[in-house]
Amino acid sequence: MPRPTVDLEPYRDEIERRLLQNHQGHAEILAWLETEGVTIALKTLKRRCKDWGATRRALTSDAAVIAQVKELYFSTHKDDEAIASALHIQGLHTSARQVREIRMTNGWLHRAGDATQLAHQRTETFARVHAALQEGTCRCYGRGLLQSYLRLDGYIAREDDVRDAIAFYDAQGTQARRRGPDKRRKDGEFITPGPDFLWCCDGHDKFRNYGIEIYAAVDAYSRRIQWIYVGNSNRRQISILRQMLDTIKHHNRCPSFWRSDRGKEVLLLADSHYSFFRKHKQAEGATPEEVDALQFRDCYMFGTSTANLKIESTWFRMIGSQTRPWLVSNIPIDQSLINAG
Repeated sequence: MPRPTVDLEPYRDEIERRLLQNHQGHAEILAWLETEGVTIALKTLKRRCKDWGATRRALTSDAAVIAQVKELYFSTHKDDEAIASALHIQGLHTSARQVREIRMTNGWLHRAGDATQLAHQRTETFARVHAALQEGTCRCYGRGLLQSYLRLDGYIAREDDVRDAIAFYDAQGTQARRRGPDKRRKDGEFITPGPDFLWCCDGHDKFRNYGIEIYAAVDAYSRRIQWIYVGNSNRRQISILRQMLDTIKHHNRCPSFWRSDRGKEVLLLADSHYSFFRKHKQAEGATPEEVDALQFRDCYMFGTSTANLKIESTWFRMIGSQTRPWLVSNIPIDQSLINAG
C-alpha cells in the first residue's frame, strides 16, 4: 500500500525562511519538521523545495553574486573556499561549490587543463606582457606587480610565464631589480611599539622639473601610507597642515609622535601636534603644572631627511617599481642663455 502524501504547504513559508534566510540544511529542516509531527524522507523534502523554487542554487545566476565572485577572482588570489567566506561576510551566503560553478560557467579558470592550453596561455601571457611593457605604465613592474596588473585587466597569468616574459622582454630591468649588496641598508633595526605610535612625513622633489611636487606621511609600524599629496607645492606650511588635519579627521586618530626633517614646511604641523598633545594630557587629568612642563620632544622627533627611514623607504619603493623612467638626472643647458648672460 503506497505511503500517504504529506501536505507540506502549511509549512512552506517556514521551510523557505529556514532554507534561504537562516541558511539551514535539509537535515536541520527535517529535524524541525519532526518536532512539528511531520516525518518525510530527505528526497521528498528536496523535491518539494525544487518544485517551489526554494533552492540556494539560484544564487549561481544572481547578478550581484556573480559580480562579487568576478571582482574577488580577478583582484585577489583567493580560492573558492576563501571567496565563499568573503561573500558570506558581505551577506551573500554561497558555498565553495557554487563559487566554482560560477567560475566554470564564465570560464574563469585557475589552471589550464592540458599541455595545449598551457602553451596557448603562455603565448598569450608573453603577448600581453610585451604590450604592457611597450605601453610604458608597467615598465618598472616586477613579477608580482605585473601579474596583479594583468589580473585587474581581466587576465589570469601563471607566475612562471610572467617571470619568463619579463626576463625575455626586459632583461635590463630584471637585472636592475635584483637585490644586491648596494641595495641592502645597514642601519640596523627600526622598532616601534605599534600602529599610530610614529608617523613619518617628508616631501619628494624628484619631479619638480615637471611641476609635480609630492608630500606624504606613513605609519612607521605598518608602513601604511596615511596620505600622499600630489600637486604644485609641497613646501607651503598651510598646505602640509591641511593635509595633516584632513587625515586625522578622516581616520579619527592621531599618532603619539611625528618624525620629519627640519624643513620650514612642517612648522605649523609640529606646532599643531604639540597643541593636540597638551590637550590630550589635559583630558587625561594632568594638572596645569604638569601640562606646562611638557616638552616638544615628548611628541615630536626632528632629524635629517636621510635618517627618516620609513618615508625614505616609501620613496625608494615608488622609484623602483613606478617612476624611475621619468626621473631627470641631467637637465640640458640652453647655451643661448649662457651666451646672452
